[in-house]
Amino acid sequence: MIFDLKTFVPAKDFDGSRRFYKDLGFTENFVGADVAEFQIGDYRFLLQNYHVADERYPNIMRKAPQQQAWGLRVMFISDPSGVLWHIADRRS
Repeated sequence: MIFDLKTFVPAKDFDGSRRFYKDLGFTENFVGADVAEFQIGDYRFLLQNYHVADERYPNIMRKAPQQQAWGLRVMFISDPSGVLWHIADRRS
């Protein structure tokens, strides 16, 4: 049984990415020189001050929030390092 699972998100601009996630409403649980843990509700991830320069994907689509037929409101955003996030909210 899996007890815990955390995603590690690379940051080209660690301080800028920290501000970005705080502005989105994430709580910064802790921060060190090269890593910070963020949480919103029960969901957590680790932001790393690390980025491997690789191919760029400039055509990644970002969409405004849209209500889906299955009942979720879904949006896509990219953080300052180009990490694509799929965020869903169940509105009652």
